[in-house]
Amino acid sequence: MENNKKLHGETVDVVISGLGPTGATLAHLLGKRGLSVIVLEREPTFYGNARAVYTDDECMRIMQSAGVADELAADMQI
Repeated sequence: MENNKKLHGETVDVVISGLGPTGATLAHLLGKRGLSVIVLEREPTFYGNARAVYTDDECMRIMQSAGVADELAADMQI
């Protein structure tokens, strides 16, 4: 079975459903690894309010890998 998905004549390595915090992070990290990614989102605009309310050490390691940990930590309320 082929791993690539074909959408409108374009072949991509990964299709992600949803551009919430997890989908956006996953798309970014996969793109940094050289994979082509498309994200499908049903909402027409970005949802500006926070949805994730819990961050642990593993989340912060992922954010460090994405290069956004310092900016995220500066905005966190503890």
